[in-house]
Amino acid sequence: MKTAVVDDNGDGITGPGDTINYTITVENKGNVTLTGVYVDDDLTAVANTATLARLLTTEPAFASANVNSAEGTLKVGEVATYLASYLITSDDFLVDKLSNSVTAYGNDPDGITVDDTNDPTIVNIDANPSFTVTKVVAGIQDDGDGYNGTNDIIDYTITITNTGNVALTNIALVDVLTNSDGTASTLTPTYDTANTATEGTLQVGETATYSAQYTQLLVPAQWYL
Repeated sequence: MKTAVVDDNGDGITGPGDTINYTITVENKGNVTLTGVYVDDDLTAVANTATLARLLTTEPAFASANVNSAEGTLKVGEVATYLASYLITSDDFLVDKLSNSVTAYGNDPDGITVDDTNDPTIVNIDANPSFTVTKVVAGIQDDGDGYNGTNDIIDYTITITNTGNVALTNIALVDVLTNSDGTASTLTPTYDTANTATEGTLQVGETATYSAQYTQLLVPAQWYL
């Protein structure tokens, strides 16, 4: 039997920085004493249908036996407890869950090895959606008078990156520019055709760019984006 308890790092979600504390119990359900008892722990990260091997931070360590047998020995009906842990790392940010199975081994008095494997213990990595938006002036198209002012066109580039661990959908931009006299203008960002992403959707780690333009109607002292 195996149980998992997550020690949260304070952010309220199960993810990088949290520690999973595993408690493993091995019970001798036979009618003879077992010797040479040990456990083998297999931890796997699951991302969609892919599986990735992981190493425990601390391997299973014998903690106690309920009738005080020494490590490696289990009397009939005795239960031994082992402890292990795993610190969830940044590599696990993009996986769906951590699956952990343990197999216990022991030898009977005739030297025959017996073993048993528990059903996988699953810890789900919580969804943590997030994105970043940046906007820069890509250039200014001068109207021919040689200075920045009326009738010049300001070209903006807007970049959105999915920095979370789940896909984002229904992405929409609202771009409002306010000049120094308080006049607000709503710009219309255009989705760049060079993007590999589908418009309105960003997969994990994917970036999309948009372009927008503003034609200056007067010479402002400052633009507020």
